[in-house]
Amino acid sequence: MKKILLVLMSIGLFILVACQSNFMPPLKKSDQVELTLAQKLTLLNEMNLSDVKSNALMISAKGDFKASAEPLPNVSNSSNKVLIQFEFDASAYISLGNEASESIMYFNLNKLLVNNEQKTSYLEYQNRIEATKSFLLLKNGYVYAQLNGSYKTSNQGNPVEESFNNKQMRSKEVVFTQNEYEILKSMFDSLEENLHFDISDSLLEQIKYVDKMITVYKTGDIHTIRLLITKEQVIEFITTTTENLPLPPEFKDYLKKLTFELRIELNQKKLSKIYLASDLLLEYSDSEMKNDVTLNGLQFMVDFNPVAPTIPSDSSLDKFEPRDNFISGLIRW
Repeated sequence: MKKILLVLMSIGLFILVACQSNFMPPLKKSDQVELTLAQKLTLLNEMNLSDVKSNALMISAKGDFKASAEPLPNVSNSSNKVLIQFEFDASAYISLGNEASESIMYFNLNKLLVNNEQKTSYLEYQNRIEATKSFLLLKNGYVYAQLNGSYKTSNQGNPVEESFNNKQMRSKEVVFTQNEYEILKSMFDSLEENLHFDISDSLLEQIKYVDKMITVYKTGDIHTIRLLITKEQVIEFITTTTENLPLPPEFKDYLKKLTFELRIELNQKKLSKIYLASDLLLEYSDSEMKNDVTLNGLQFMVDFNPVAPTIPSDSSLDKFEPRDNFISGLIRW
C-alpha cells in the first residue's frame, strides 16, 4: 500500500515542483479498455521512463484559489471580513544537456495575483502582488530574471505602492555548476527505480476501493490511465470508513463540489504526458461567520516530449544588469 501511494505522491510532487486552457484531450467511451485492478497496476508498473531521463520536459500550470470569511446575515454587530486570493498561469521548460553549460531552465510567469485582505472593527489592511510577462532563465550556467508587476500594501487606509516595469538582472558569475548538474541528473535517473512496486494479493485487497476510480483508454499506441475522484465517491468513503479516517465525518457536509482527475499517458508504454485537473468548493459556518474555500480550474500538464519554446537570445541577455549577489538582489525587487 505504501509503495503504490509513493508512486502517486511522487507523480504529484513531480508535477508540482512544477497552461494553455484545458490541457486534457477528450476521451472516447469506445476507446475504454476493460481491465482488472491487477492489470491496471501492471500497466502502470511497466511504465518506461527512458524519455524522462534523456529528454527535455515542459510543465504548464494554471489555477484560481480563493478563501473568504464574512459575517452571517443575522450577525449585525460584526464587521470581520477576510479574503485570500491566489491566481497563476505559468510554465517551466527544463532541458538537461550533456553538461551544465548546455542545460536550460526557463520559467515563465504569464500571470500571478496574490491578494490578502482583512477587516475587523479595529484593523483594515491589504497586501496585493501582481506580475505578468516575467521569467527566470538558466542558460550557459548564468541566471537571468525579468520582472513586470506591482506590489501594494495598505494599512488603515494608508497605501504604499511600487511597480516594476521590465526590470532585468543577471548573475555576475556562473551559478549552475557541473556539481549541481550531476545532482539534478541523478534525481531524474533515480525516478524509474523509485516508481516501481510489487503487485501482491495483499496490495490489491488494500486498495480495491480505487478500482472503480481508475479507467484505461487505448488509442493506437497510446494508453491513458485515468484516476477520477468525485464528490460522491469522497462522501461514500467518509460514510463507510470507520477506522483511520483521514477526514472528520462532518467534512461531507462542508463539501459542495469536488472533481480531481489525474491522467498518465503512455506512448508505447513510455511515459509521454501527465495531466492533473481539480475543482473544489467548501462551505462551512460557525455561529457568526460563513467560510468559503474555492479552487477553480486547477490544471497541470507535464509533457516529456515538448516543443522547445523561444529562448531569449544571448545578445538580448547581455543587456541585463549584472549583480554580484543575484538572489538577494532578486528578493530586494
